[in-house]
Amino acid sequence: MKCPTLAYRVTLLDLERVIGACGDVLSAGGSRVGACGGGRVGSGYMGDFELCVYLQFRVGDVAAGSGYARCAEVVSGCAASGLERVVYVAGGHDGEKNALKSALVYDVAKDEWAPLPDMARERDECKGVFHRGKFHVIGGYCTEMQGRLERSAEAFDFANWEWDKAEEDFLEGSTCPRTCVDGGDMGMYMCHAGEVVALQDSRWQTVDKLPAEIRHTAYMSTWEGKLLVIGCRSFGEAHVAYMLDLKSRRGEKLVAPEEFCGHVQSGCCLEI
Repeated sequence: MKCPTLAYRVTLLDLERVIGACGDVLSAGGSRVGACGGGRVGSGYMGDFELCVYLQFRVGDVAAGSGYARCAEVVSGCAASGLERVVYVAGGHDGEKNALKSALVYDVAKDEWAPLPDMARERDECKGVFHRGKFHVIGGYCTEMQGRLERSAEAFDFANWEWDKAEEDFLEGSTCPRTCVDGGDMGMYMCHAGEVVALQDSRWQTVDKLPAEIRHTAYMSTWEGKLLVIGCRSFGEAHVAYMLDLKSRRGEKLVAPEEFCGHVQSGCCLEI
């Protein structure tokens, strides 16, 4: 069923009471998931020191003072480490749609950007995930492929300050990697072919089937042993939410009041 009214706004989900709220995003404590309609912004999760970072931005704007600015670059992959208080970005494209190998690290406390070594290959529309101490850059495509997504991934090893050898068959198929998320000790998760799958023993294995109402995923996040998926059956329909307990493997559809339904462009998980 299509939502009768759509509005541009930020909606909050209280993860402890599983209720929606709209308005001031600040709270005295606890976990919150925010979903935003419209625009081209996404966000990463910064763990214990509460920072949302916008995924797609121009490096020339934010890094102009670092001596590492480039003209008209759009970064694709972004991930963050709460313990180190740093944000990593990689890949993307320049103003002529040439895919990039470059990567950057942003120190939140120092407000400084620094270059990382280039990746082994160009990656536009890739996904960045900070998982088990490494910055993973997943999928994407090179300039010559233009939209034909690859299955490979690379991970940056901070101890040796170098990229690990690219894993050619990281993804099961040439699929969009944007739903890949870090599940902490429970592994890495993503949505694929109507299912939630987890990377276990170097293989993607089915965790649970998504409701029939979710065939196009708009946003996915994990927190405290739970996984949230927001999506729709077909383009143009109102989005619905599904929550999965990763320990018990039990899932449930979340019923949203009418004022909180609509199209979700992106979201973030934030602890305050």
